[in-house]
Amino acid sequence: MAEITIPEPYQAGLATIVGLSDDSVGELVSALRAIPTKLFPYTLAHEIAPSVQSISVDDLSEVIETLQSLYLTKIYHEVPADVMADDIAEAATENGLSEHLRLSGLDREKFKNRLATLLSIESLEILAKALGILRNNQNVFHEARIITEIRPVFGSNVEEAPPAAVVVHMLNISCHGTDGHKEFFIALDTDDIEVLRDVVDRAETKAESLKAMLNKADITYLETE
Repeated sequence: MAEITIPEPYQAGLATIVGLSDDSVGELVSALRAIPTKLFPYTLAHEIAPSVQSISVDDLSEVIETLQSLYLTKIYHEVPADVMADDIAEAATENGLSEHLRLSGLDREKFKNRLATLLSIESLEILAKALGILRNNQNVFHEARIITEIRPVFGSNVEEAPPAAVVVHMLNISCHGTDGHKEFFIALDTDDIEVLRDVVDRAETKAESLKAMLNKADITYLETE
């Protein structure tokens, strides 16, 4: 019995790998070994698409996203590529998987060897490690928006129209945390907006300085886009 389970979102990507021709797999492996320094599956798929024309961009994106998830698991558990490929191939013989992932005989062995090759690409392993480092935080930013509103200031007689008003900006930040998705609100005034802008500008300047340092040291900077 395999100790690994295949989450449903990634079964389609594995099924695509199963159905590829040997020539398509060869194109995919060659393209992945020469991938540019991009971090996310959607970007990678479009970058390598011209070199893997036998596979659609949507399928490429699905396969790369699946591979990156497998690489994260492989790195975390320190499992050799051939061992992990064997476990996945065994799991693909279990009930409950899509029909295209129910393997047996030579098909199973072919799939295992194909997957072991795809899980032994150094460039993908480096990108997976980079993603793990990037996301290894208690809270990871998801999105933000600012709701700006007018709040009236009433005089002593609240039946009369307010003689003044203030503007308040509500900063809504949502993130993925160790305890799941969460969001919180922070009230800002106009001066706070300027402080926030300065902080962001300073962070961007520091990032550019660090990129220049990495370039001088001949260390690849992985763009997050």
